[in-house]
Amino acid sequence: MDSNQEAANLAQIENVRLSRTMLKLMWASLAVSAICAIFAAWPLLRPSNASQAAPPAGGDSMLSWMWIPAIVLGASSLVLTATLLIVAFKQWRYKRLAKNTAQLQSDLTKTQTELEHERGKPKFVLDTSKVESLNAELNTARETIKRLEETHKLALTAANIEKNAAKEDLETAKREKAKLAQDLANEKSLHESLKVSMDISRREVAETKANANAQTSTYELTFKGMSQELNEAKLELEQAKLTINQETTQREEFTRLYNEATHDLAIWKPIIKQAKDQAAQIDEWVRMKEAIPGKLLLRRDRMVTLEIRIRNESLYPISIRPQDIKGRLRFKAVSLREEIQTLPDEPSIRDLEPKGTALIKLQQPLRGFEAERIQESREGGDNDGLFWLGDLYIPISAKNTPVPVRALPLVIIPEHISLDVHAFSYNK
Repeated sequence: MDSNQEAANLAQIENVRLSRTMLKLMWASLAVSAICAIFAAWPLLRPSNASQAAPPAGGDSMLSWMWIPAIVLGASSLVLTATLLIVAFKQWRYKRLAKNTAQLQSDLTKTQTELEHERGKPKFVLDTSKVESLNAELNTARETIKRLEETHKLALTAANIEKNAAKEDLETAKREKAKLAQDLANEKSLHESLKVSMDISRREVAETKANANAQTSTYELTFKGMSQELNEAKLELEQAKLTINQETTQREEFTRLYNEATHDLAIWKPIIKQAKDQAAQIDEWVRMKEAIPGKLLLRRDRMVTLEIRIRNESLYPISIRPQDIKGRLRFKAVSLREEIQTLPDEPSIRDLEPKGTALIKLQQPLRGFEAERIQESREGGDNDGLFWLGDLYIPISAKNTPVPVRALPLVIIPEHISLDVHAFSYNK
């Protein structure tokens, strides 16, 4: 029994070696087929200049030489087919061996069950020799079962080895499938070149075109599924490239925006600082340009009119509301009694843009004795008759600004802080 088991193991090892040898032979056949295909297509891919002229008399010898790679290619295909058939036969035989082993194991289990059942039956007559014989047979059966179990384990191990080898063959076949798909694309390109060459040489066009059409039909029927998988793989590759290009473009755009924002921030930093400084001291940036004398109305309405021209030198649009203007003029250092007012029909200054100018039109109401004193100074040629603007309160404000602007009064500059009474227009 041990010698039979050893022989079975050796046979399995030889079968594994034979399978590997067949696999190597298959690879060699594929390599020879590829080389023969290249040599067969080389004259068609690289036609000589002489092919554009009339075909020579020895064209038949060239065709016979071109049949040699085709014959070798066919022989290689036959060898490859035989190798695949041998591998398939070996796999079938190993499956059959596994099935027989399982059947044998089932029979042994059944025999062991029957022996156990026989041992459990009551014996009315005890025969010592028969008992010893049965024990000997039982021991022999146990040894046989043990050896069969070992044989089954070895057979399972060999089957696993064959299964792994079959998996490797399957992976190899898949790789060959991808390679053959690439070869199919190359063959299609060769077929197009062949058509161009056939148009040049009329003498060989019929036979070569028939062979090319037959070869193309064979390849299309054989590798149609592989071509579809190759196209799907190309589509996935193009989609992956498109995704990578989009991510690269987004990353470059983010980098560009970051650089632009950094550059703009560097430019705007001094402007932001200036804007903050102006928001804290807006009165230094909205400047009084001049004070313009108006009219002296001393009889009926009794008032003095004047205008103040301002210029917005800040970065903010500023406003001056008429109701916020307060204060009084002084005449000859004496403050007048009534509050100064803006002209009733004059609109307020609202959102004066940077670098813009505007006029603040004011009127100072007068009481009777104040109008008489001003009239005396105007008609009498008094050189000290001055209106002083230093007590005026004209607040400057700005709304909806990125930095809150503190409301401060307009600064009355010394050059225009007083107006001569003779500079006003006056009708007696």
